[in-house]
Amino acid sequence: DFFIESEEDENPDEKRTRIAKELLSKINNDVDHEEMKDEEEDEFLQGLKSQADIEKDEIVANLLKRRAIDAKGKLHRKLADRLDIEKCSTVFIKGHKKAITDFVFTKNEKKLYSVSKDCCILEWDLEKGTKTIFNKGKKHERDLKNGGHYDEIICCDLSRDQKLLATGGKDRILRIWNTQTREIVGKFKGHVDTITSVKFDAMNDHLYTVSADMTLKIWHMREMC
Repeated sequence: DFFIESEEDENPDEKRTRIAKELLSKINNDVDHEEMKDEEEDEFLQGLKSQADIEKDEIVANLLKRRAIDAKGKLHRKLADRLDIEKCSTVFIKGHKKAITDFVFTKNEKKLYSVSKDCCILEWDLEKGTKTIFNKGKKHERDLKNGGHYDEIICCDLSRDQKLLATGGKDRILRIWNTQTREIVGKFKGHVDTITSVKFDAMNDHLYTVSADMTLKIWHMREMC
């Protein structure tokens, strides 16, 4: 003889184990064909506040499911309806002579650095609506005293502490700039084709560059600067 233990006879530990197993087996299947909307998330959170007797296991299950959906890139967040369009304003400031190829904001969003096909780097004061020439390069001029680019600049990025600006482009040379003095810290060769993207890591220990030469390079900042 044998019997099947009902869910009502489970102790708390057994119930948690069962729920965990069910969750792990279902979560991937559910995520493959389900997309969680912001409305559903809001309803869930409101439910937590209104239902004082909701079980912790159910809370954990829903949060884990939401994280799994987010990890697979299927979590939708609607932001447009939260914006006050009437208070938004548009300001046009001319600066570059050719197309802007990349830009990066400072953390406080009061300044902006932009690079362009005109070989120049501009620093923008967004509060005052003014611009300053950070560095002026010149096409085909390889020996500029200011260390500027001699071909189109394609990409830029700021270090986490905002002290360094990295730029790269068609001249295939990675340049690191001091944002306070606007002087070049160093020029580094390695790529044999256009540098298309540059990115500091979160700790300022490494800098990553991607190039049209189909390579990704990792630069060790402590050895470079």
